[in-house]
Amino acid sequence: MLFTARGSKMITIFNRKEVITTYDVEEYANARDDLKEAGIEFKIRTKRTGYGSVSAGKGGSIGRGILPYQKHNGLEYTIYVKEEDYNRAVHIIHNKEGWK
Repeated sequence: MLFTARGSKMITIFNRKEVITTYDVEEYANARDDLKEAGIEFKIRTKRTGYGSVSAGKGGSIGRGILPYQKHNGLEYTIYVKEEDYNRAVHIIHNKEGWK
């Protein structure tokens, strides 16, 4: 059995759970930073999905290069945590101050 330096089990495909999937770089960065601050171990998977597009909020695409910001850079970000940390991780991501 493999262990991390702290003695806990490593995150594998057998003990992980997806906590967030997003195309929004800012949402991904915020979730990642919140989990780091809370001390929750995580794994990140990125997947190229094609060309980037400008998003109109949480809705769909409204075209390429029309607005001055790029919400979707052509990558899908998925963050996984250990199954045992899943509920806490979801709470932290959706209630940033809730874990303190």
